[in-house]
Amino acid sequence: MLRERFESELRTLQSDILELGSVVEENLTRTVDALVRRDLKVSQELIATDGWVNERRIAIGSAALRLNESPSGQPFEVGLGIHELTLQHALWAAYNSGALCLSVSGENI
Repeated sequence: MLRERFESELRTLQSDILELGSVVEENLTRTVDALVRRDLKVSQELIATDGWVNERRIAIGSAALRLNESPSGQPFEVGLGIHELTLQHALWAAYNSGALCLSVSGENI
């Protein structure tokens, strides 16, 4: 019973990933076409769609993390998930603050 539920959720996740990939592929084709034709209206529609794509990507990532359960349905004891955007923001903030800069002078050499 538990294995069937896991496999069902995994199939749903796979279907969602394929659907999102199809939408992204279609949007990429439309983007290139709009760029070549310099079609501002289509470009604006695609920009509006980009928010939905990002939301779906995050939702799919969250669903994948929820699959990280033991067969009894209990979450594993230790798990860590950091979304890519969160990591990028944190690293950019560290870089922008100068925390990653090294100060080299004659005394250090």
